[in-house]
Amino acid sequence: MPVVTKTCAHCGVPFSGPKFSTWDRLFCCHACYAESRQTIAPGMVFGRLTTISKADGKRWSCLCSCGNTTITPVQNLNSGKAKSCGCLAGEMSSARSTKHGGHGTKAYQVWDAMLQRCTNKNFKQWDDYGGRGITVCDEWMDFSNFLRDMSQPPKGFTIDRIDNNSGYNKDNCEWVSRIDQQRNRRNSHRITFNGQTKPMIEWAEILGLHIGSVHSRLQRGWTELEALGLNIRNTPKRTSYVRSDARWVEHGGKRMILAEWCKELGVNSKTVYSRLMRGATELEALGLM
Repeated sequence: MPVVTKTCAHCGVPFSGPKFSTWDRLFCCHACYAESRQTIAPGMVFGRLTTISKADGKRWSCLCSCGNTTITPVQNLNSGKAKSCGCLAGEMSSARSTKHGGHGTKAYQVWDAMLQRCTNKNFKQWDDYGGRGITVCDEWMDFSNFLRDMSQPPKGFTIDRIDNNSGYNKDNCEWVSRIDQQRNRRNSHRITFNGQTKPMIEWAEILGLHIGSVHSRLQRGWTELEALGLNIRNTPKRTSYVRSDARWVEHGGKRMILAEWCKELGVNSKTVYSRLMRGATELEALGLM
């Protein structure tokens, strides 16, 4: 038969008994129960509550130490069940759930995503992390230790592993910008030009191109060097009608109307015309200078 152990609400002495007869008991004996049925008067203190006046036959109006006023049953005051207006329970709940004070911060979000990638088989990136043996060190399973070692990241930075084939730990991790992280990815697209091999995002940065425009060109069938502007792209001779007031732009040995340049470069035409309205030249508006 299950046995329940409880603490007497009056004398504080532990007592035990069968679950079916002890589950609802608050006192160890009748004497403690009788003593607890004391007469309540104004000014008496029960935990954080101080009695003010009688509300009705079974309830008292009490002032809590936090400043709130509450109506409390006499039975709850006598049994010790009522200790505050409710603020005590909220503080205890907050203390239990807040161990590190970092919930919701950028570091916590990075830490949580890191655990998901390495421990959750249902996570969409599991195959690239936990599925290929990337682990989180035992010490970092506790966020407090992760925050102690890494601190909060600078704005716009994210966590990166120095060795992509090793796991997450203090010696192998650092905060880096997203561009630097892209360079360090094991599947980073690398391009060789003039004997130099660099990730595509680094070439785009050196040449002053937006990486989104480079990817757009690749999707339209351009070669890697054409997408980066390192090779001249041969375009078929246009046969469609050209308006008499069309703006012609010549660059790199090619002469096309502005709309065609926008399409070829993957640049939004509205953005280009907005730049022209602000005084930019055609080449500056197209991002060619």
